[in-house]
Amino acid sequence: MNTQEEKLLQALGDKIREVRISELLVPQEVMAVNCGITQRHLSLIERGLIECKILTLRKISSNSHLPLSKLLDINLYKFDKKYFPEGEMF
Repeated sequence: MNTQEEKLLQALGDKIREVRISELLVPQEVMAVNCGITQRHLSLIERGLIECKILTLRKISSNSHLPLSKLLDINLYKFDKKYFPEGEMF
């Protein structure tokens, strides 16, 4: 995995965690059960340590009450400058 891919996974994981904590106020274990995955799996996704299947992302977006397109649109969030400071998006 190259650096840009790692940054993208970190940004996506941060976005998922932020939505879960600040908007849904849901503990990680509850979100994981609702998505049909283990808490460990969700933790790895939120930390950007693993790639995530599109079907898992769909479950996460559905349980977050956020369209999948919004979940994947990293450009809408503050993570752009943190992970892609020079506009080096894909």
